[in-house]
Amino acid sequence: MKKRTLKFNENGKFRILVLTDLHEYKSDDKETQNKTEDALLLVETAVKALSPDLVVYNGDNAFGKTEEDLKETIDAITKTVRELNIPFTMVLGNHEHDDRELPPEMPVKIFSSYENSLVREDKKGISGYANHYISIKGKGNKNKYLLFFIDSGKSRSDFPELSGYDWVKDDQIEWFEKVCDQFKEKNNNEYVPAIVFQHMPVTEIYNLLDEVSGLEVSGAIKGQGMFSNKYFVLKEGVKGDLLEGPCPPDYNNGQFDSWKCHGVKGAFFGHDHKNDFEGELDGVLLAQIKGTGFNGYSDGIKTGLKLITINENDIPDFETKDYYFNDFGLVSKSAVLPHQIMTEEQKKNVKNTAKKIGLGVAAVTAAAAVGTVVKKIIKKKQEDKL
Repeated sequence: MKKRTLKFNENGKFRILVLTDLHEYKSDDKETQNKTEDALLLVETAVKALSPDLVVYNGDNAFGKTEEDLKETIDAITKTVRELNIPFTMVLGNHEHDDRELPPEMPVKIFSSYENSLVREDKKGISGYANHYISIKGKGNKNKYLLFFIDSGKSRSDFPELSGYDWVKDDQIEWFEKVCDQFKEKNNNEYVPAIVFQHMPVTEIYNLLDEVSGLEVSGAIKGQGMFSNKYFVLKEGVKGDLLEGPCPPDYNNGQFDSWKCHGVKGAFFGHDHKNDFEGELDGVLLAQIKGTGFNGYSDGIKTGLKLITINENDIPDFETKDYYFNDFGLVSKSAVLPHQIMTEEQKKNVKNTAKKIGLGVAAVTAAAAVGTVVKKIIKKKQEDKL
């Protein structure tokens, strides 16, 4: 039986590194191979530098024409995590459901086969694959936080008259609510705070945006689906970047409303590769995560990851931080030439990042211009996990 519980570290922190939309697959094409090398370099560097307690692969992770090819790709994207014996888990993305040679059961089977994998199927017979939860325990072995991992479905729903994209089904919501209620009974009749990870966002993601006239407002982004005839910008107070119209399902069956009533404090999505904005709605932080991979459409050296830090002494609040390829001073093999050269501003960002993770700024300054800062960051073993 896979472990259901993890614990806050010795500093009372629990750090979750979220990767999404790697879109990795085996190929003999040199350009694809270069993009794969860039993505794997980012994953290796971030995992070693940020020392997470859990790594989450948040959908559209890996594809393959054969089980052997898929296994080789998943081996590659989890290599550093497994070598460091860091627990990890995953959710399926829409593209792992369809347009591929292998059924969605296959990546779930492979991801769940590793020793430090926490992937499992919590309840047989409900919609989707690998719907599961993890409890984080604190002092006194008490359950302090719940993490839910939910399959958000296919690229094309079975009911196109309702929605182009699929959606989380009623039986998945019922399973989620039952788990929350069970923990509530053991927690003085109070819901244990929870965070949800799923690939596609809920429709309420558009509540973080303001509708504007696309002809009059600079930087306005055209919506998608039922919002495709409108233009949007981020609402005041929402941090990050809106660079493409979010793509949630058009049909809303109340998943977000369920979250509000069952202790959810945050929900993290992939799917829209260039977006990394986040904002609070009715007490729940909704966050999109920049794509980590280069083989899907990407934001070049602004591909990234998100770090979530839960503090046992400050529950239910948590902190988030975005990290990007160019933050680590990495040199890209696949980006166009101008993106391979670090500007002074990028060098400044590298120094700031290195300072936050405990590396001397002077050492970074000397190394950043030639990209060797990565070796310094990786070598540094953090005694205090931020």
